[in-house]
Amino acid sequence: MGSWKGLYLLVLDYLRNRPSAAFSELCRVIGMTKGACGNYLKYLIEKGWIEKIDVGVYSITEEGLRILENERAKLHLIKEALRQCSLIMPEDAGTIDAFIVELEAKPRIDANTLINHLGWLSQDAGFIELGSVDGFEDRFREAAVKGFNRLHYVINGNHFFNIFDPPGYNIIIRLDGDGSGIGVWTGVLGPHEFFNAYKPLEGDFMVRLAIAYSVYYLHLLDSMIRVRLDSRLFVKYIVILKAVSGGSEVRDARYVAARSDYDVEDLINDLINVPKGEGLLNKLQGNVDEDEAGP
Repeated sequence: MGSWKGLYLLVLDYLRNRPSAAFSELCRVIGMTKGACGNYLKYLIEKGWIEKIDVGVYSITEEGLRILENERAKLHLIKEALRQCSLIMPEDAGTIDAFIVELEAKPRIDANTLINHLGWLSQDAGFIELGSVDGFEDRFREAAVKGFNRLHYVINGNHFFNIFDPPGYNIIIRLDGDGSGIGVWTGVLGPHEFFNAYKPLEGDFMVRLAIAYSVYYLHLLDSMIRVRLDSRLFVKYIVILKAVSGGSEVRDARYVAARSDYDVEDLINDLINVPKGEGLLNKLQGNVDEDEAGP
């Protein structure tokens, strides 16, 4: 196996409140074919996290429960990412490849001051104002369906800027109301005619498109915060997701936490300058040994 990371959390969480689960159930949970699922469950048995208690029947072990409790925060992140994926996937989109970066501002910033410097709420910026919403309401979907490609809304005091531009891409930028953090969630939707000419579309190609698109916004936010607000953005963690069926079925979920001094400048250098086989992104590409990288 590579270093990933993500799917095992779905398996362990599914088994946590059940005495056992059938092979077919677990295949459905992780969205794998029977052959791939069988190999993956064998891998989890070798790790000591699950056990086979009968023909085609599995249960979680004490070690699996321990691992799960230690990784609950990561599981929450993956589920939240899937929720966001379902939000940014139009009904006619079959797949999404998402690159998600969570950032911490040190020292904290004033979110409204940053928005003013960015000019995103000016008339020329073209954002449709939805105001405060309780969750993702019908009016959000209605605005998206009408073809508005730039939306601003507020949830629990946090600002969300949702940009459906260019076609086939979607990015959500969350600015925490208390100025402590920023989320940059970039998705590439498929199948889409804008990508038909580019081969291969399998593997990490679509994720790389999402990464390339996110670099502009990462640089914009980081440079504005450095220059105008005298603060810095540090990377907390990165998630890569591949999902289908409106974001309801995950095909790949990868997570990596950054060291405490890893800032956006380091991230951008890793994304665009570092040769293959080096840097943080390499961990997300499954090239780090599992035991070395951690579960």
